[in-house]
Amino acid sequence: MNIEEYIASGILELYVLSALSEAEATEVKRVADLHPEVMEEIYRIEDAMISYAENQVAAPNSIGLQNVLNSISKKQEEATVIQLPSAIIERKSANYSWVIAAAIGLLIISNISTFYFFNKWKNVEGQLAEMEKKNSETATQFNLTKNKLDDVSHELAMYTNPSMKKIMLGEVSKGSGYTAMAMMNEKTNEVYLKVMSLPSAPGGMQYQLWAMVDGKPVDAGVVTSMDGIHKMKTIANAEAFAITLEPMGGSAAPTMPMYVMGKV
Repeated sequence: MNIEEYIASGILELYVLSALSEAEATEVKRVADLHPEVMEEIYRIEDAMISYAENQVAAPNSIGLQNVLNSISKKQEEATVIQLPSAIIERKSANYSWVIAAAIGLLIISNISTFYFFNKWKNVEGQLAEMEKKNSETATQFNLTKNKLDDVSHELAMYTNPSMKKIMLGEVSKGSGYTAMAMMNEKTNEVYLKVMSLPSAPGGMQYQLWAMVDGKPVDAGVVTSMDGIHKMKTIANAEAFAITLEPMGGSAAPTMPMYVMGKV
């Protein structure tokens, strides 16, 4: 028997795949026992097939997996069980045991790495949230400071404007200490008001500025804030200014006593 031709015939591959008849398989085993190079070739073919199978394994997607399961379920009764030779089963079991052990090791390492990097990510996420909070607080503080500076700049411009006439509104009730200041642009008749010392308005009430024109009170607007300088209604030919406490939204004519008053 020419052993090289026997090996090249392809019968050994069929033997490894258990595709031979019982008599043919027995003959191959007999030849392998007599010729070590045949047995070595059988082992080489087995190793090559195991290596190929391991390299080709990929996790199926959900659709592909479902199709495979359906196909298995449909053809399960038609399937033919192929019994591998015991020697091959033992060698494959040993190889797959090594593969399974390696897979378990990789899974453990993967889980540890995942846990480690997850904790790192959570720490970075927490630090980022803290930085965003601090940035937000800094931006808020900056805006507050900017608004205060804008108010101061606006007031300074009003005080130094030569066209702006300042009218101090003093207490009407002696000893109250109430004061305010009206400012009137003599070119445009624009009126501004700065509350300096008035008690907080009770609920449902609001301070209102009045301009005396030809001896009659004219609505100059309600006071919306006790802080800063506020633009009121434009009034021409004002002779004096006064403030009263009126129902919320103001009144068409004064209904309450005056708190402060000053002549232009």
